[in-house]
Amino acid sequence: MAQKKQPFDVTLTLTAAAGSNDVRMARVDAGWLYCLQRIAVENQTSASTDVRLLVAGGGEEVLIAEQDTPLAATLYWIADPVYVSEGHFLVTRFTGCAALDLLKVYLTGWKQKSLLLEED
Repeated sequence: MAQKKQPFDVTLTLTAAAGSNDVRMARVDAGWLYCLQRIAVENQTSASTDVRLLVAGGGEEVLIAEQDTPLAATLYWIADPVYVSEGHFLVTRFTGCAALDLLKVYLTGWKQKSLLLEED
């Protein structure tokens, strides 16, 4: 039986503390796979020294993309798909933030039940 992809469009928001701040999506539930087709990030208040996108879980972090010295209120994105499997999550790490910066991460893509759970 073919798996049905369910679209999603999520905005994550965090009011920053000074220094380094992580904006995290929820951990992917057991039996699910997420495909993040577009990820966009912005610090709406001030410039940051660095923004990193990582997939984390199981005690590991894998760097997906990095933007050095992003400008304030400028939207940066990646359009290459990022797959996040069960037990893992996306982390957007902003460094060089000022206190009370408004950080946003926009996620667009699809999710589906893992093919490994299908019964024959």
